[in-house]
Amino acid sequence: MLKLIFIFLIPFLVPFVSHGFTYLETPAFDKPSGFEIASFSQKIKKSGFHTLDQSGLGNIPFLKVDQIFAKNQSAVFLKLGLKVSDEKILGSILPHEKGFIFHGLSDAKTPYALFFYQMSQSEAEFVLSSAQISFQKKTASKLDIIYQLIALPVQAQSPAQCQQKVDAAQLLRQAVLPQKVIGEIMLSCAVSALRGAVDGVKGMGESLKNLFTDPRKLWDDVVEQYEQVKDFVLNIGPRMTQMFETMKSLDAETMAEIACSTVSSILIQAIIGGGIAKAAVMVATKIASLSKISRALEAIGRVKRANGDSPGAKKLVSDVVACAK
Repeated sequence: MLKLIFIFLIPFLVPFVSHGFTYLETPAFDKPSGFEIASFSQKIKKSGFHTLDQSGLGNIPFLKVDQIFAKNQSAVFLKLGLKVSDEKILGSILPHEKGFIFHGLSDAKTPYALFFYQMSQSEAEFVLSSAQISFQKKTASKLDIIYQLIALPVQAQSPAQCQQKVDAAQLLRQAVLPQKVIGEIMLSCAVSALRGAVDGVKGMGESLKNLFTDPRKLWDDVVEQYEQVKDFVLNIGPRMTQMFETMKSLDAETMAEIACSTVSSILIQAIIGGGIAKAAVMVATKIASLSKISRALEAIGRVKRANGDSPGAKKLVSDVVACAK
């Protein structure tokens, strides 16, 4: 029955999610302000999200956005310098098949877009309210309700349900590193690793500029790339946790460094070898290689604890993981 309703509504839903506007490039598109990215990071963090690109430089390779904020299965993508051809939509929350889009002007009058991935309109409104960003609150029409039932069956969280993310340093001081925490660390490391892969890739994929004529395709492309990275992390996470269960003497911080180095190593090799999607097939081989040198990894952990943390110790972990064949 639900499928029949969806087929009947296709003629109405297509224009509903297309919105009939294009993007115009501004100087902030190619050279986003690090200060503005940091400002948005502080605002979005208020609703429990954490930043994935620790560099804060913007223009994340392959993902084509300036910052990604993640929480559980949801994410918020930020892109500065996207000026809409129709300014009437500024301040409006527009639906998309994978979430919602918001366009606005920053305090410095820089046009920007926020894409709310795998989130309901109520959740998007909560993030904007927490960030003190003004938006046009609209009473849901029957079409809005049907759209959310069919295209986005996600339960909205109330402010009381939204828990703040525990500080990363506090997580690393815990005696046990939960699988959820390993997943968060690895997703952040995966996004950061994309910068390291750029030097070995020619062309770096399709430019975001080629998608300006169709904002819907633009965000489809961003979501597709992000989902490839996320699926890779979801695939390797349980295997990494299982491997750590055999290394009882490892402390949480060393586990986090091994997890991060492993994700970075695989992802860079995969991208240079043909694309992000290739990373998934490399997971089993890498985990098997690391398992063979488990004693060496545990020994590095003991050395780190005895001599204190240092850049040299972290580099040793990274080098050992990268060389594991």
